[in-house]
Amino acid sequence: MRSHESHAVVLGTRDMGESDLLVELLSRDTGRIVGVAKAAKKSKRRFVNTFDLGHLIRVKYYLPRGRELFLIEDASLINPHGRLAGDLPSMAYTALVIELVRELFPETERSTDLFETTALILSILNERGARQDLLWLFVLRILKISGIVPLFSACVRCRSRQADAADRFFVPDAGGVVCGPCITPRDRTIELSCGTVTALSAATDIPIERLARIALTPASLSQTRDCLLSFIDHQLGKRMRSVDFIERYIS
Repeated sequence: MRSHESHAVVLGTRDMGESDLLVELLSRDTGRIVGVAKAAKKSKRRFVNTFDLGHLIRVKYYLPRGRELFLIEDASLINPHGRLAGDLPSMAYTALVIELVRELFPETERSTDLFETTALILSILNERGARQDLLWLFVLRILKISGIVPLFSACVRCRSRQADAADRFFVPDAGGVVCGPCITPRDRTIELSCGTVTALSAATDIPIERLARIALTPASLSQTRDCLLSFIDHQLGKRMRSVDFIERYIS
């Protein structure tokens, strides 16, 4: 029953009984967890405005012996992200990031990279608004952390690195870019420009703090979105609910 004290991102909450809250967090030290904040709905001192969506908090918690839910003892606000709940595009993009984290990472799987990446993209969405170009670059980084990142630096079949823009296609089932000679009649393809391939190859490997320096043209942004969504659909075997919402109300 060792107690933990860690930075965490609030992924969501729901009511539990008359006074308690069930809180989902992405903790730096423990990964994604679900815990109970006792009397959080009634208290006027403890937990006030702490568990709003996307907030960066410091939280103290432990897992009681024989229980599946953590018990949240204390929490304090470090960085509020009020825009994430008040601006529809920012809220929708936040939902996409959180759903992707839930789908790709089991509970209590610790990843400092995942925590820092998630905290950074939510901070950017809160400060700069719904930056769709940065959103998809960070989605690519989350895929890399999960271990199922698509390959853009070379053809996944022959490993050729030739950069002929007219000869590059993204094939979701193959897991990345495929050159013209390796395409088969059964492949479902998305044509990519040389600029898109170069940008996504760089975004896969550069330090996270430099992602904002990558500029995507409108055409490259459209190609990036299409290929990453098709890849995620293939990996999960379904379309994420947040994507349906974005396509219906935001795009």
